[in-house]
Order: sequence, then C-alpha cells, then structure tokens
Amino acid sequence: MLLKTKSSEFYFILFLIFFSNQLLAEEVVTRAAHFKKILSPLGGNVVGKALPGIVINDPYKYISGKPGKYIYQIILEDNKNTNTKFEIHGEYDSKMDESRKWILKIDHDFIEEWQADNKGNVHLVAQTDIDSGYRVVLTPHLVLPAGAYQGQRWESESSLTAYEILSPDIIAYEGKLLSTKVYEGRFEVITPAGKFEAILISDEYAINIGAANIKDKRYTFYAPDVGKIAEIDGFHVSAFLVFHKRSNEVKVLMTLPQTTDEFGDID
Repeated sequence: MLLKTKSSEFYFILFLIFFSNQLLAEEVVTRAAHFKKILSPLGGNVVGKALPGIVINDPYKYISGKPGKYIYQIILEDNKNTNTKFEIHGEYDSKMDESRKWILKIDHDFIEEWQADNKGNVHLVAQTDIDSGYRVVLTPHLVLPAGAYQGQRWESESSLTAYEILSPDIIAYEGKLLSTKVYEGRFEVITPAGKFEAILISDEYAINIGAANIKDKRYTFYAPDVGKIAEIDGFHVSAFLVFHKRSNEVKVLMTLPQTTDEFGDID
C-alpha cells in the first residue's frame, strides 16, 4: 500500500511538471504574438521568438554598451512623409570601469550622461542639445533597476532643470518627467548588426517643461554588452525641450560598435 502511494505521488509530480512546462510554453508563445503586433513598425523579421525571462543583476551591462561607434537606421513617420536617416552613437569614458559613469554622444550635437549607482541601478542624469543651446539636468532618472525581473514595473518622478550652455549657472526652465517602465520580457531580435537575446523595456512617460506637455510610450530593446539595438518612440525629444511629434520613430542597429581611442573620433 505504501509503495502504491509513493508511486501515485511520483506520477502526480510528473504531471505537475509537465503541466507547468506546457503553461510556460503557451505563455511564451502568447507573449511573442502580442509584442510582434505592437512592435510591427520595426519590420516583420526583427522581433523573433520569446525567450525565458531572466533576472537582470547588472543593468550596466545592458545599458552602457562598449566604447565606440554605433550606427542606427532611423525611420521617421509623420502625417505626410516617411524619411530615413542614419544616426551615429559614440560612447567613451576613460574611467568607465571605476566609476560606472559614461557619456553617449549622438551625431556630434547631442550628449547624454549616464551613471550606475552603488547598488547597480542605472540612471540617466543629463542631456545636452548643442544645436538648441541647452543642457537639462535630471534628478537621477531610473532607467533599469538592479535585480529587475520579467513583469516588474517601476515608476520614476524626476525634476528637470534646463540651463543655457552659454550661461550654465542660470536656470532657463524647470519641469517634471514622470515615467512608468515595465520589463516586458526577453526576445530574439534580428538586426543588420546581428542576432541578439535582448530584454524589452516599455516606458510610458509624461514630460512637462516650459510650454511643452507631452505623453507617449516607448519600447526599447537592450542586448548585453551592446546596449540599445532597437526602439520605437512616438516623439523625437531634444533635451526635453524641442519636441517633434511623429506617428513613430523607429530605430534599428545597423553595425556593431567600432572601437575608438578618442571621444571625438566619431565620423
């Protein structure tokens, strides 16, 4: 009788394992189908199969990438036209490994400043738009927390303070950035730069600064040791001050970074 009971328990455990695996497989397939529709502006073959979720213990590895050149194709859609351009990102910081602070320079006229704190959380701390003449400083804006797990949601409320580049001690504008982000999952993502196992972060945000008030949602894929590989955003935002509303701004990584020795060597 005891043997029969143990045998029954054994088969019941096998059934539970099989049933759980089936549910997990169905959930992965459903998630992939759901996001393929949302992310269709990236192109039919960019977002591949859904992958099992993992805990992101070191966000710095996903957000920072490597020093060097990153070339993206940008497709801009508005009510009248669809335009394509290429954008060059260059990343360099001589003390990156020590301080986990780094700079992202875009097309010679736009600069983002980033930092990972002592807990490993990654924050955006400032943006400079050389063309418009402003630098906007944020109270640390949490982009990805250490230990993030699939399905996790986190909110950030950051103060925005804009300074004119030529008058860095005088406040030109003040405002707020409200953001709700979700670690939506992991996916196979295929770009001209290669195939990646990337995490997907959605960001529903609202920006209020000066006379500007906007709300929208952004979807960004990050791959380990590479950084941003694809993105969909409804707004083109320039240092939180200059806004260009479009149906979509679609960004896809075209080439892997080429190592540079100097920050200015981005041609």
